[in-house]
Amino acid sequence: MLQPQFLNDSNVVSHYKIGPTDVLKLTVFQVDDLNRTVQVSGNGTINVPLIGQVRATGRTAQDLEIDIASRLRARYLQSPQVTVYIEEYNSQKITVGGAVKKAGIFPVKGDFSLLQAIAKAEGFDVVADPSNIIVFRQAAGNRYIARFDLNQIRDGRAQDPLLQDGDVVQVDNSTVKAGLRDWAPALSALGSITSFVQLIP
Repeated sequence: MLQPQFLNDSNVVSHYKIGPTDVLKLTVFQVDDLNRTVQVSGNGTINVPLIGQVRATGRTAQDLEIDIASRLRARYLQSPQVTVYIEEYNSQKITVGGAVKKAGIFPVKGDFSLLQAIAKAEGFDVVADPSNIIVFRQAAGNRYIARFDLNQIRDGRAQDPLLQDGDVVQVDNSTVKAGLRDWAPALSALGSITSFVQLIP
């Protein structure tokens, strides 16, 4: 029997977290020698002139800007203005399946919403139920589930939720309903609420 436990809204919406193979453009205002484009290594670091290796994975671009500026300020520059721009999003992906025209795995680029995910999958097929879209999520070692009504989102009656790396989007049809039978207690707990619910055995 599944017991619902709600995930805080602050954990549902997040900014893009840098990962291995992402490509970053680093700029330090008025210090051209420090400007460069780098790819995040497999171990999650980048090499920055003067300060060496810096951990990038799991951080937002703003987190990285603050860290690099702090290290430069400590030893080399008085008031460094650092900008980190993500040029290529290669590390984070979401999966879209069920009643869509092109199911698959798609890269997450910046703030990536449910509507954008459906568009990437080329929209619904003829048996889709846009009012019953299920999103599965892994966060902090726990599994979560949420239900969304795309009709309400399109009409402006509900917020278009941001997706995270690893999210799985399932668009409902008769086959998906059968496959989701095991999640029925958690889904019934959701009702029309779009908060994520933790799945606890």
